[in-house]
Amino acid sequence: MHDLAPFERGALLYPQPVAIACDRIRRARTAPQQVETLLKGAEIVTRYLAALALGSFSARADPTVLPSADLGKFKGGLTFGSFLNAIRNSFNVACDHPLKELFVAHFRGSGKQAEDQLEALMALRNRLGHNLSNVSTARAMTVLQQDAPDQLLAMALQRLEPLLALPLFFVEHQSLSAGKMTAQQVLLMGASADPEPKSIQLPAHSGGVYHVQSPYVGFAAGALNLEPFLRWGLVEQRSNFGLYFVHEINPGQINYHTVHDDALLSDGNAYQTLCDRIHTGTTIVPAETVAPVGAASFAAAWETQRKVVEQSTIGPIPWDDFDPDTLRWYGKRLKATDNETALRHTIRRRLLDDREYLSSTEIRQLVLLFGRSSLVASKLSRPMLDMRKKLDPQERWDERVESSDNILDALKIAVEFFTRHVATAGNVALEELAKSKGVPDYVAMREALVNMFIHQDYADQRTVAQVQITKDAVRFVNAGCSLVQSSELAEGGTSQSRNPLISRALKLIGFAELGGSGIREVYRVWRTTKRRPPLFHSDEQHNRFRLTLDWRAMPVVYDAFWQAEIGLALDPVQAEIVLLAAEPNGVQLETIAASYGLRLDEARALVRYLVVNLMVTEVDGKVLLADGRRDLVDAAKAHE
Repeated sequence: MHDLAPFERGALLYPQPVAIACDRIRRARTAPQQVETLLKGAEIVTRYLAALALGSFSARADPTVLPSADLGKFKGGLTFGSFLNAIRNSFNVACDHPLKELFVAHFRGSGKQAEDQLEALMALRNRLGHNLSNVSTARAMTVLQQDAPDQLLAMALQRLEPLLALPLFFVEHQSLSAGKMTAQQVLLMGASADPEPKSIQLPAHSGGVYHVQSPYVGFAAGALNLEPFLRWGLVEQRSNFGLYFVHEINPGQINYHTVHDDALLSDGNAYQTLCDRIHTGTTIVPAETVAPVGAASFAAAWETQRKVVEQSTIGPIPWDDFDPDTLRWYGKRLKATDNETALRHTIRRRLLDDREYLSSTEIRQLVLLFGRSSLVASKLSRPMLDMRKKLDPQERWDERVESSDNILDALKIAVEFFTRHVATAGNVALEELAKSKGVPDYVAMREALVNMFIHQDYADQRTVAQVQITKDAVRFVNAGCSLVQSSELAEGGTSQSRNPLISRALKLIGFAELGGSGIREVYRVWRTTKRRPPLFHSDEQHNRFRLTLDWRAMPVVYDAFWQAEIGLALDPVQAEIVLLAAEPNGVQLETIAASYGLRLDEARALVRYLVVNLMVTEVDGKVLLADGRRDLVDAAKAHE
């Protein structure tokens, strides 16, 4: 190929699917690989542009303008040509829509047109056939010399720069608290399949974006929802989440594919939504005018960040910085052969999607995961882990173990320490964390320890991940407040990890579940032990998260007692809520919901019944025992 610079730049700055295509092109070594990645890359660019064009058409200014008959043909098995035609028939209409001018100017404009270049690349692909991997070396070299697909695609990318510079993102969670709208934005720009979430502020009056966990593209005047043309969802084969393109449209169903050809079948709702938007044209979805606080738009915010990204460095995987024994142990879990070359190839393929160059953030996560102890210590500037056992409150501790080793070695130390001092968790080796089922103490330990390393804020030097085992409880203290609100945690909400590559690495070997379980699973298993509910607390001010597992048994007071004493019918859950409200600090509504597997509104309804009957009071989400009920609760406990 003549020049890899356009593709190296694209891998760093373009929307994720296009960036992944660019990264594949720059990694191609042989002539057949180069031809294959260039032509497949051209189709990925076209598929992405089609999603933008269809999303923009769905937000057109004049709802009386209906889709053209040609756009109605966007169905069945979709080809390279299907997406090109979808683009043409989306902006070639007699009304304005948000991205129309950009498509007119940069997809079809004066001079060298991106449309012509993509058309030529499609014709070349059709000529070679769809099984590009069978193209011979001689023929591939001839194609590269005579047809110059690299130059055609590079010119198309250059022409399309204003469209490819628009940020692709989704908002994972958003919540209004104390008059501020806080959102977790995941920016899908660059080739990483494991982007980190970023906390942003949105104007409180805006209400945030209309659809969380749905792909958007930002432009100068707002943001466009791209679903159902693009979807963000779980990719089980890769132990992470990914972006899905419409691949095939059949009656009542859409087949989606990622750029890696991972498949996802939709339900009928997505099919009906697509038909309403581009087949019948009965649904208009206006662009949203929301923008981050301090920026004119999501596009403007990305433009500022993009300048920083352009100056950032990417580097090769630092294999020599990794501990050989840790790497060998991890590779064995991925079924890699005990050969250094094969080991590296397996880890690169399974964990890094075959990428060879990573961002500094990704390299840092890999060093923390696999690195030599001395390097991990220098990266953290604090210990990785602090394990303590203290049974006598008058003593400082009975045993304490600290570790500055990498995450996998520290996790091994944590498991050994925990199971040595908590006999009911079982005698568990690190490899056995792949088992998701077991006795409650094992399941709770597994969830708490693994989540401690997945969600830890490794940039925070103030707080060491700590496990404190006492007579009555075990406490897990971690750097990094929760990225989701307490209400969402209580209802089983999950989030993109602060450390998505670390998260993916542990999920690949079965140490965590793909859909996430976390706090909700801890509460579920703890409920079976008849112990007092676990407590979690996310401290934004000090950037810490604390989970306490209480060993003490929950008192059991039967309904007959309350009926006999005060003539009040209480179900078992309500009776326990009264006892929990009698604790010195009462009980949080979120704890009630998580403890009994309820939605927050269900927990609130149970509490409301108790408030009306003067058993408890509720203040700012905390449930407290009502005045004058202390003697009754003491009698109930004595009656147990």
